[in-house]
Amino acid sequence: MIAIENNQPLTWLDILGFSLTLFGIAYESIADYQLMQFKNDIKNRGKLLQSGLWKFSRHPNYFGELLVWWGFFITTLATGIYFNLIAPLLMTFLILKFSGVTLLEANLIKKLDGYNNYKKKVNTLIPRFWRT
Repeated sequence: MIAIENNQPLTWLDILGFSLTLFGIAYESIADYQLMQFKNDIKNRGKLLQSGLWKFSRHPNYFGELLVWWGFFITTLATGIYFNLIAPLLMTFLILKFSGVTLLEANLIKKLDGYNNYKKKVNTLIPRFWRT
């Protein structure tokens, strides 16, 4: 209802939130595409993807997904409805501590040689473009 009945102009928060959401969708899509291309090449079986976005963070697809959730939240700030903070906080918690990173990394450590070394060099979620 707010979106339908709101005649207010876009705020800088709306623009920031939309931009973050779109960037997150693109970032996650690129990361997923790079991973799919890597996995589809039979020469890469049992190897670790360490190029593209995966050179800058171990889970760039999750980073992109979280940008989408936080972008959605930022677009709601101008409405004054702050309970919307629950969704990005919950998704961040689930991805970092419950279903995403924690389970995946436990499996990758067992499955891929060199993952522990990769883990020491590359940040978990937030990309470090300045450190390659």
